[in-house]
Amino acid sequence: FLKEHWGVKPFATSLSEDMLTIISVGFYDGNMAECVANCRKEDNSSFTESELEAFQSDLDQRRSVILPFCFTPGALDIKRAFVRDCSGYGNDIEVGMYFSRPGVEPAPWHYNG
Repeated sequence: FLKEHWGVKPFATSLSEDMLTIISVGFYDGNMAECVANCRKEDNSSFTESELEAFQSDLDQRRSVILPFCFTPGALDIKRAFVRDCSGYGNDIEVGMYFSRPGVEPAPWHYNG
């Protein structure tokens, strides 16, 4: 993958049912409240209950919720796998996620700090 695709061309694949289950469980089966509790702001502080309520309101109003610094068990597994399997390409990564309703225009969420 690294030699053929990394920075060269797109790569598409599908997940096995077992892998999809592992990833889903690692991100709390998409439960936004649980995921938000394991994400951080730019200053590394936790989101507040009122911010979680605002996120839910955004989602209800068909706006995407952007969580660029995620530390769910699944996010940590992705970080560890990158460091383990892609040494020489970087020593750390940030894993982010966003929530969106079907049919909503995707939000640009990439963060460069």
